[in-house]
This record gives sequence, C-alpha cells and structure tokens, in this order.
Amino acid sequence: MAAAALAVWLSWRVGYHPIDAAYQRRRLRVAQLTQQLGAFDALVQESGGAAAWQQQQEGQLATLRAQFPQQAQLPEVINGLVNGFKTSDVKLLDVSQGNLEPVEHDGTPVLIDGHPCQQLPVAITAEGRYHALIGVLERFSASAVPGLIRVEQLELALKDPTSATLTAVMRVSVYLIGT
Repeated sequence: MAAAALAVWLSWRVGYHPIDAAYQRRRLRVAQLTQQLGAFDALVQESGGAAAWQQQQEGQLATLRAQFPQQAQLPEVINGLVNGFKTSDVKLLDVSQGNLEPVEHDGTPVLIDGHPCQQLPVAITAEGRYHALIGVLERFSASAVPGLIRVEQLELALKDPTSATLTAVMRVSVYLIGT
C-alpha cells in the first residue's frame, strides 16, 4: 500500500503537477491577452472602426516620416542649427557634434517605418541677450529646423557682470533615421 501511495505521489509530482502549473500560467496569460485585446478593440471602435483607426495610424506614421530627416540629410540639419543662430542677434562661438548613437526604449532599438532611429549629440556655445537666446530656442522647438531637435541641457551665465550679454552652453540631440 505504501508503494502504491508512493507511486501515485510520484506520478502526481512528476507528471500531473508540472502540467497543471503550466496550464494555470497559460490560462492567466490568456486572460491578460483577452483583456488587452478588449481594450484595444474598444480603442479601435472609439475611433470609428478598423478602417478609420488604420487611417489615423498611417497619418501619424506619415507625420513621423516627414519629421525625421534621413541620415544623408545630416549636413543640412547641422547647417540648419548653425543658421538658426546666425539669423538672430546671437553670436555663435562653438559647435561640436558627437557620434551617432542608436535610440533605444527599454533596451530595444526604436524603429520608424522599419529603419532605426539615431541620436546625434551636439554641443553649442553662443553669446547674446536673454531674449535673443530664447528666440533661438523657440525656433528649435517649432519646426524651423528640419527634424527633431531636443534641448537636453542649457547653462546660462553672464559674460561680464556689468553687461546684459549671456553665454549659453547648450547640449541638444538631433534625431535621424538611418542605418
């Protein structure tokens, strides 16, 4: 009888228990996916159906494609940055760029239309009055310069304690699509 009980316990422990545990995990995962699918379906229905939702998503993708310059357009982007300073009452002292770095989200590369997104760090040093410097930053944030430019860091300091001229050291990131 002890041998039979041991055989039943071993068969349950080795055979049935792992299968039951896997079944319970899969059942929970199916419930989670069903909930996510329901939320997604509700989102699609709110936008007017599958065709309207697809059209909306394609429109957003087209906007992103138009906004991100290709890697071949990098000289134009850098020239746009420099020209943004030259057209204002700001004196450009130095521009230096780093190396292209892949953009990642949660350890996965960000892809736009199947192409990897890259980030180019650029350091800019300039002098000017406060309002002129702010004007240049506003032009960067509006889409006067092709592509996406994000100001990462800005340091303002008086050039001379007796003048109203500021020295600005900016670190910006330019986002590009390329290989």
